[in-house]
Amino acid sequence: LVMVVISAAAALVGPFIIGKIIDIYIMKKQFDGILTPILWLVGVYIILSVTLFLQSYWMIGIAQQTIYRMRTSLFNHMLKLPISFFDKRQHGELMSRATNDIETVSATLNSAFIQVFSSILTLVGTLVVMLILSPLLTLITMLIIPIMFWAMRWITRRTGKLFKEQQAA
Repeated sequence: LVMVVISAAAALVGPFIIGKIIDIYIMKKQFDGILTPILWLVGVYIILSVTLFLQSYWMIGIAQQTIYRMRTSLFNHMLKLPISFFDKRQHGELMSRATNDIETVSATLNSAFIQVFSSILTLVGTLVVMLILSPLLTLITMLIIPIMFWAMRWITRRTGKLFKEQQAA
């Protein structure tokens, strides 16, 4: 989780530094001292790369340990079940259910958990940076979101009926 926080922060700082380089140096065609922010930018992206690697590496390790424990527990539990339990069910059904469910948990642990947490941090961080840069533009942007939501809802309701009719035809 610490790596996710650091990577989300680095992902936000990188574009901020690029914006400052453009505003301060490139737009004014003043290139004296541009090396320092470029080195900061390189450092930020190195930190971003390392933290992304570490969060993936560690999360995969955690997920694999968790899946191993789940499979071991499931196997030990199945050994304790009466034979009549297995007689009433197909062998393939039990194997398929156990394998698919555990693989779903594995996929969730490997990617979805990190992505959700990272997305929430990035959204909050983006809002904070937007507020720092321009509170007025942030307010305008936030006012547009509910309008877009209601417009999409209106369109979806209308096209949903037509789509059902098309599917029926």
